[in-house]
Amino acid sequence: GDGEAGGNPFARLFDLTPLPAVVSRLHDGIVLAVNQRTADLIGITGEQAVGRPVTDYYVDPAQRQALADRVRRDGRADHVRLQIRRENGDAFWALVSSQLLSWQGDAAVLTVFHDISEQLAAETALRDSERRLVAQSDALTGLTARYVDPSGGFGDRLRAILPIAAEALRVERLSMWRIADDHATIACAGLYRRTGARHDCGAVLYRHDAPAYFEAIERDRVIAADDAVTDPRTRAFRDGYLIPNGIAAMLDVPLRQSNTTVGVLCAEHVGAPRVWTIDEQNFAISVANLIVVAIVEEERRSALARLAESEGRARLIVDTAHDAFVGIGSAGTIVAWNGQAERTFGWSREEGVGRNLAPTIIPAEFRDAHASGMRRFHETGVARIVNQRLELTALHRHGHEFPVELTITEPMGIDSGFFFGAFLRDISDRRERDAELRRAKESAEAATRAKSEFLANMSHELRTPLNGVLGYAQLLQRDRSLNAIQREALDAITKCGSQLLELINDVLDLSKI
Repeated sequence: GDGEAGGNPFARLFDLTPLPAVVSRLHDGIVLAVNQRTADLIGITGEQAVGRPVTDYYVDPAQRQALADRVRRDGRADHVRLQIRRENGDAFWALVSSQLLSWQGDAAVLTVFHDISEQLAAETALRDSERRLVAQSDALTGLTARYVDPSGGFGDRLRAILPIAAEALRVERLSMWRIADDHATIACAGLYRRTGARHDCGAVLYRHDAPAYFEAIERDRVIAADDAVTDPRTRAFRDGYLIPNGIAAMLDVPLRQSNTTVGVLCAEHVGAPRVWTIDEQNFAISVANLIVVAIVEEERRSALARLAESEGRARLIVDTAHDAFVGIGSAGTIVAWNGQAERTFGWSREEGVGRNLAPTIIPAEFRDAHASGMRRFHETGVARIVNQRLELTALHRHGHEFPVELTITEPMGIDSGFFFGAFLRDISDRRERDAELRRAKESAEAATRAKSEFLANMSHELRTPLNGVLGYAQLLQRDRSLNAIQREALDAITKCGSQLLELINDVLDLSKI
């Protein structure tokens, strides 16, 4: 029926409805009436609104024509989304339902609407969250796939991780920093810039410049600094790092290995402050975990490389050693056999490894003692002959026995039990040399005895007649009947004899020495 301005119940209902409502003429869109809810929402009085084109309040005036055409055709239009402008110029989204009616004799349109801006904002946030989650899921899937068959060093893997994660987080800068052992500095191990797809590294930040930040990465699970310039954890970097690089927000995740902070993953947003969503924080934590896995993998590879290098050096030393080296397991099986062992015992490495030690190199008469010693070790854990140099008899492949010098190392615990290392040296040549030395010594001692006997005989044989000559010369010197010539001759005999006796004594003394 016709709407009336007076006491018409429709007019009263129009004013009292809690929803914003507008009546506009169908053919020209002039506002005929607005209720108080509409006036409050638009920011204008009813008197000011009436008489103006309704299109003044449409962000897109063409939407009014489309709405009028539907009402003219169908008599109504339900749940139409329109963007409406307030008097101050602000716009909002409204869900509109319109009904064709007669207002004071004119064809008019009653439009009821409500503000759905918050609903649309929630829908937009949900769509953005879904988009982020899809991007993050795809990024994590791609990153995880790379770890199924990891290749390359840590640096290569980090350079692959950072661009994918930076795209998913939509940040300009994403970097990984390593913390020093003394926790006094952090050094940039890798920085990716989305603009230009550039990689960099090498920057260093000091604890004394930002103690609150260092305490935070050692304490917190994640540092979400929406405004990094004012956040108490990051503001110390303001002049030296944030402003020069245009960084407004930071999302940092500490990298922890065995409950120790070893570094930090740092997402840096350039521009205005940014609120980090929960899903972005969780994604950054997941990426940080992947980086920790890469660090652990790199350390494992490095340890294996060092072990392989150490084993290679040890094997080279053992293989080039002058002594035979035989490694023995708990069961008495040969597990190591160097080149000198091949030459000493006649078994090749391939033939020796895996054989039982006793029948391979131990003569039959000593095998029971060997078995008793091994049994005693397993029962008591005491190995009596380790680290001692022993001389024993060994067995060659071809059956002959020969002397060896043996030293057994302390037993080392391994996964399968114990490992003994035995160094053996063929001392056949040394035994022969020792025998020759003994024979030479005996010969020398026999010669010494012969010499002593000769000297003793010579001492007697030379001194006895000489003493007789000197004695008789002395007796003749007492004869007073001798003339001067005879006495001079006797003096010469005595003098020469005395000198000869001294020379003989000296020669004999030197010979004894």
